[in-house]
Amino acid sequence: MKLSVPAVSERIRKIESAGIIEKYTVRINRDKINYKLLAFIFVNIDKTENIEGFRKAIVKYNSVLECHHVVGKYDYLLKILVEDTNVLENFISNKLKK
Repeated sequence: MKLSVPAVSERIRKIESAGIIEKYTVRINRDKINYKLLAFIFVNIDKTENIEGFRKAIVKYNSVLECHHVVGKYDYLLKILVEDTNVLENFISNKLKK
């Protein structure tokens, strides 16, 4: 079955409108952009009054791909993408810990 471009476009529009397609995404080849280290970091917030400041600060870093509020021993789980271990260490020591 061959469909014309307008027919395919209309079908896509309908399934988007119905909420079947929620989003489109892109998968980046990290090696080609020289970001080779993907790390997960658990974070504890020492005092409840520091949570809002942490949330506002953490979203400003491009290397933070995701920040999840979790239950259990830790408060947050960060997904970080950086060039190498030196950049990761710098992020942890000079940004995250502050």
